[in-house]
Amino acid sequence: MKIAIVGAGLAGMGVAHFLLEEEGIEVTLFDAKGVGGGASGVCSGLLHPYPGYAARRSYRAEEALALTKELIRLAEKHTPRKVCQQKGILRRAIHDEQSEQLKEHCSTWGDIEEVEEGLFMIHSGLTVYLENYLGGLFRSLQKKGAQLIIQEIENLAELSHFDRVVVAAGYGVRKFPECGAARMRFIKGQSLRVKGTPPFGVSFISKGYIAHLGSEVTFDVGSTYEKEFRDELPNLRVAKELLKEKLSCHCPGVDILECRAGVRVVSRSHHLPICEQLNEKLFLFTGLGSRGLLYHALYGRGMCQTILSKNRNFS
Repeated sequence: MKIAIVGAGLAGMGVAHFLLEEEGIEVTLFDAKGVGGGASGVCSGLLHPYPGYAARRSYRAEEALALTKELIRLAEKHTPRKVCQQKGILRRAIHDEQSEQLKEHCSTWGDIEEVEEGLFMIHSGLTVYLENYLGGLFRSLQKKGAQLIIQEIENLAELSHFDRVVVAAGYGVRKFPECGAARMRFIKGQSLRVKGTPPFGVSFISKGYIAHLGSEVTFDVGSTYEKEFRDELPNLRVAKELLKEKLSCHCPGVDILECRAGVRVVSRSHHLPICEQLNEKLFLFTGLGSRGLLYHALYGRGMCQTILSKNRNFS
């Protein structure tokens, strides 16, 4: 069976991995920007089960974390570069309700600890270096025969010669009328790569985040949450304005090296990925939002099972 995947980010790579575990499958990835060229390549890299303002534990978090960690170990075998930092992630509660929710997780789940009033260490958290991770994962796919074609797909009819087509194109999904983009929201996120010593020994979440990069002299500060925007390109002026409080609070005086931007796709009706069979040969895998690292493996596996008619239930 020949399968085309439109998009070589977290979603596309996740489903490609599980497809290539099966016999008789050929996978071709299409992405004009290459591996991790969209929002996946500029996301924070913070992998943990307590995202979002409400800080609730994510659905199927334990299973999702375990599968993602399997792919991280696989990527590590296929690159000499460091793929992640496994020292945990600090989270500062920003209001009493959030603090109480995190305290409840401490007693219920055991992978998070309050180290001082309102400050929590998520021991299960990892900081993933996305470029290195996606690079290693892609090399593992290549060894199983995956091909990457650097090409913009303008119309899904271009892929009619494939047996199955998976659209995992992130923001690019909007140009395919078959995918029903009206039921999705698009959120632009911008971060700043800065020069300086990270203020904490591990990555940190509060109002925004500080993400380690495996370097003692550079780190990322993010992210904006722009519901209205003109394009997906980085805009340093806007990013500096929206992130100035985070910069002044945690890392004043740092030098800004680069502004990075990507557009996340989220469902209008829920916080879980959108995984659907649209017709006999067309499938949609998008809407991972800020949970791409957490869910790309779990839902990639589910997408694979649906494509091969082994399971049509993503719940």
